[in-house]
Amino acid sequence: MGNNFRKNLRSELNYHGITIKELSAKTGIPVATLDCYLRTRATVLSVDTAVKIAHTLHVSVEHLVIGENNIVKKSKINREALEISR
Repeated sequence: MGNNFRKNLRSELNYHGITIKELSAKTGIPVATLDCYLRTRATVLSVDTAVKIAHTLHVSVEHLVIGENNIVKKSKINREALEISR
């Protein structure tokens, strides 16, 4: 999880123009903890923490952990299912 999560979290922070300090203020997660998630290989976050971060950034936990490619695939499948159901 570590490397993908770090890249995805960093990407989302950049996309939203949010600093680590701002994310900390919005989630209640200490800056030092968030900094560890962005820099340390062996850091494992709790589900509660992942949910707080994802909710604040308006993305799914799955997106943060797995990444964009899987979301695109699911969106395509969902569109196809919607078209079939019409």
